[in-house]
Amino acid sequence: MFGGGKRDDEALREAIASLHKELRLKTHEALQHHRDTLGAELKRLQDLVGQVHTEVAAAHRDLVDLAARTEAAHDRLRRMEEQWETHRSRPPGPLPLGPQPPGPRPVAGTGPRERDQRPPERRDDGSGLPGEPEEEERIDHRKLLRAAAGVSAATLVCHRDTWAFVVEQAGRETHFRVPGKVEEKESAVQVAVSGPSLLAVATVLERRISEDSTDPGSRALAWKLYHSIAAEVLKARPFPGPGPGPGPGPTEEAPGQPAPAAIHIVIDDCPH
Repeated sequence: MFGGGKRDDEALREAIASLHKELRLKTHEALQHHRDTLGAELKRLQDLVGQVHTEVAAAHRDLVDLAARTEAAHDRLRRMEEQWETHRSRPPGPLPLGPQPPGPRPVAGTGPRERDQRPPERRDDGSGLPGEPEEEERIDHRKLLRAAAGVSAATLVCHRDTWAFVVEQAGRETHFRVPGKVEEKESAVQVAVSGPSLLAVATVLERRISEDSTDPGSRALAWKLYHSIAAEVLKARPFPGPGPGPGPGPTEEAPGQPAPAAIHIVIDDCPH
């Protein structure tokens, strides 16, 4: 093949040039392929970075909105706490106990307008209870608390669901103590409660009756419990007798009569 002298040299040079050309072509193709691959990968990474930026921006907006709502919730909570402290600092007023006899009719032409002469309507809150204090006899709440504070022990008989309501409402009151023993018979329970516990129960029930946020069912149950407790505690409250020595004095409800030996509160209006 290379025995021809000069022609062999030219053939060799042409072969080497051809190999160089083919090598350059394959190298260019390989570089172009890698460049295209890297370009596509770079484009994919850029798209991912753009998506991450979008998600980060959305998360930042959500955090800003959440911070604003949290601050607004804190403001509402602070206002509610201020209103609650204002409500608690107000001296408790007397609450209704029983119906009052109707007053005299106004003389025609001298009384208020016709719409003011109609009998008071019942409160439309779903409880079915007379809602305005002027419709009923009033309970002196402070007097009830003082009377309850002087009670050694009282027996409360009610449905176990009613007792659960009492514990749920008064459980966080300072003076309330859950009795160690609760006697249960069928669906009713009999519980011996102390005077401080009665005081705590009366306090929280009066609060539930007065609060506008209390649902009608809870208000009706609180109203019934409060007035049942008040009726028995105030009836049994002893007053000092005329002479020295221990023993109950006359009651306020029946002067000159001794107070009952024990307070027995029964929450059950059904006939037996």
